[in-house]
Amino acid sequence: MAVASIQGGAPMTRIVSIILCTFFGGALVGTGAAKQASGAAYPLSQPEQWVPFSADVIHVSATGRVSSGRFYRGADGSTRHDMVLDYGDKIVPEVRIENFADRSFYYNDGRDKWLTGPLDRGEHAFSPRPWSSRAIGLTPYRYKVALLRGHDGSLRSQAGLDAWQFSDNGGTTKLLVPALNFFAVVQSRLDGQRRVYSNIDLSTIPGTELFRPPTGVALQQGSIRPGRAPAADVAGPANRQ
Repeated sequence: MAVASIQGGAPMTRIVSIILCTFFGGALVGTGAAKQASGAAYPLSQPEQWVPFSADVIHVSATGRVSSGRFYRGADGSTRHDMVLDYGDKIVPEVRIENFADRSFYYNDGRDKWLTGPLDRGEHAFSPRPWSSRAIGLTPYRYKVALLRGHDGSLRSQAGLDAWQFSDNGGTTKLLVPALNFFAVVQSRLDGQRRVYSNIDLSTIPGTELFRPPTGVALQQGSIRPGRAPAADVAGPANRQ
C-alpha cells in the first residue's frame, strides 16, 4: 500500500503502525469477560443531537491485510463507508450507506447495480444511545486519543479526545468518544481484526447527497446489510455505525 497522508492528517503508515503496536501491546485486547464499573451510576455526558463528521478509516484483517477508506456521518446520524477492501486475491471498492431519514441501507461493490433494503432496528436506534457510568464492560480510558484532523494518531496521548473503553463478553474491545455520541473510534476483536477512525474532521457537515446512491443508478432489493462484510467490519451491539 502506498504511503499517503489522507485528508492532510497523519500518514497512513503511521496510523497502521499505531494500530499494530497498540493492539499487540495488549492495551486494547478484550478478555471475553465484560465487567461492571464500581460506584454510583450516573448518565455520561454527550451531545443531545448527532455530531456530524468525516474520518479516515484503516482496517487490519485477522491475517494482517490492510484496507482503507473514508467514513461520513450526517447531522441526522446517517453513515457512509467508502472503502477499498483487500481480500488477498482481489481488491474491491465498496460503498455502504445507512440512511436514517429513509430507514434504508444502500450497498455497492463496484458493479452497476446497488442493493437496498430496510434498516431492521427499533426507533431508539436512530437517536444517540444514552450511556451509564456503570454499563457492563465500560470503563474510563486513562489516555486521550489524538485522532482529530492534524493530530498524530496516538491512542495514548495527553491531549485530544476523551474516551471510554468498552469490552463485551465476546472479546470485542472499543474506544468510545463521548464528544462523538460514543462513536467507536477504535475497535479490536480477539480474532485479530482492528479498525481505527483517524483524521476526524468536525469542520464540515457531510451533505445529504452522500447518503443516497447516485441519481439514476439501478436499485435492487437485497439482504446484504452494512456492517456484515467478512473481514471488513467489527461493529457490535453497542456500536450502531
